[in-house]
Amino acid sequence: MKKALIIGGTGQIGVYLANQLLNKKYKVFISSRKITNQKKNKFKIINIYKKVNFVKLNLYKKKKVLELIKKIKPNNIYYLAGQSSVDKSFKHPKETIISNFNGCKNVLETLKEINFSGKFLNIASSEIFGNQRGFRSLNKKLKPVSPYGKAKLKSFNLTKDYRKKFKLKTYNAIVFNCDSILRPKNFVIPKICLSAIKAFRGYKGKIKFGDLDVVRDWGWVEEFTEGIYKITQKKPDDIIIATGKYFKLKDLIEYAYNFFNLNWEDFVIQTNKLKRPQEIREVKVNTKLTQNKIGWKAKTDGKKVILKLIKYYLKKIG
Repeated sequence: MKKALIIGGTGQIGVYLANQLLNKKYKVFISSRKITNQKKNKFKIINIYKKVNFVKLNLYKKKKVLELIKKIKPNNIYYLAGQSSVDKSFKHPKETIISNFNGCKNVLETLKEINFSGKFLNIASSEIFGNQRGFRSLNKKLKPVSPYGKAKLKSFNLTKDYRKKFKLKTYNAIVFNCDSILRPKNFVIPKICLSAIKAFRGYKGKIKFGDLDVVRDWGWVEEFTEGIYKITQKKPDDIIIATGKYFKLKDLIEYAYNFFNLNWEDFVIQTNKLKRPQEIREVKVNTKLTQNKIGWKAKTDGKKVILKLIKYYLKKIG
């Protein structure tokens, strides 16, 4: 049986990636610095808690990284660790850089030392592109504007370097915005859905949002992890995982409120306090290259994500 190690695998992408790998008959190990009940509950929600193996790992201690990899002997390693909130990265830039880059570096150095023959995939982010004009492309200069984006670009470049210099089988998955039922409710798409439900149930106040004119590509995590798995079935490369469809934030807000036949402008206000210090205005990408390289295409765009989450929350809340 093949074995997979998902480093920092207790977030929504890690949980659904674990499920994807279990379906492919992998024995799955999930590492985290602290294995809390809150983290375990995410695996219970999708009924895979008893199927995965939890292991503690302090990524900043290279010796511990070496010990764990030698003990598990994984065929595939997926690197998902690090502080992943763009907003928090402005408040804690140093922590964001250290958590996203230093750990990745320790793992890659270890793989080089042991002449690792398996596959290593780093989860990068659309934030690495910064404010490129037009459609996002890896052929253009990458100028991230947030500390999170800068940290992800450092780990992205390091992963490429280890592929080129040391011939390791390293991959980058540049993952665009995605949501699921496990997404923390303070993130913008869950916030939109829950605010619409709140308004439908009689709330008369105003819900505050930041810049309503930003444009993003939003997808569904379960589908994205299918794409991430497919990446490792091809030769080492850097692949974008996105839907190829993009929406203004206010259009998705309008769509959510229309589900309940409500006028969103009666319930939503924009406030500068929630705007980021440096905001990426538009995020658009052409996904044809991804389709050609790995034979994968997303089916669930931003509007379908809104519908899925509203229906889930309504069922859960009752």
